[in-house]
Amino acid sequence: LIPWLWRRRVRIDGISDPALCLAAREGACAVLGAGFKLGILAGHDEFGRLFADLLNYATLAFYWASYEPAEGQPRFGPLRTAALWCQERGIRTKGHPLFWTLEPRWVGQKPPNQAEAAQWARIEREIRTFAGLIDTWDVLNEPVVGARQAAERRAANALRLYEQHGAVWTVLRAFEHARKAGPAATRWRIKTAPAERDPYGGFGRWRWQACLERCR
Repeated sequence: LIPWLWRRRVRIDGISDPALCLAAREGACAVLGAGFKLGILAGHDEFGRLFADLLNYATLAFYWASYEPAEGQPRFGPLRTAALWCQERGIRTKGHPLFWTLEPRWVGQKPPNQAEAAQWARIEREIRTFAGLIDTWDVLNEPVVGARQAAERRAANALRLYEQHGAVWTVLRAFEHARKAGPAATRWRIKTAPAERDPYGGFGRWRWQACLERCR
């Protein structure tokens, strides 16, 4: 794969969507993938065929705010359908993300200990529910800039965890629950691009590297 394919907008059969971006993973075996919305396939059989012909990897959106806007009512259905569609066509899937600063309003309205418990339970629930369909997960998204993002988005629970415990503790705690739910799953953590002048969010490169080693 050549570098300019990275995050290039995709247009297939006249349909264009910003969630469909080509992505290359470095390594011996290249993976060509895209963010995936099952809804865009409705009524477009040719689009689905071309998607499957071109791509062998799909990222499925698990943004908590839109995935479970009402407590206890996660939208399993559409994502299970999307995962099955991909599996039937030999397309690898990844769930993204299980912890980020886009959290439902109801989480921030809970007492701190209950809000934190809801976050960890959410990580375990998704991994267990989709075991066998989705075994690769972004456990956390952009933790290096997590506190700043949480403050900007008024994500009360994420902000409290990052401010009280720090990014390293939050990463390790999230991975602890991910391993508990799916020890056989492959888990990825997204590291944001360098943030301004400090790519390690103020806690140092050596601490960050040590954190990553413990997440392996």
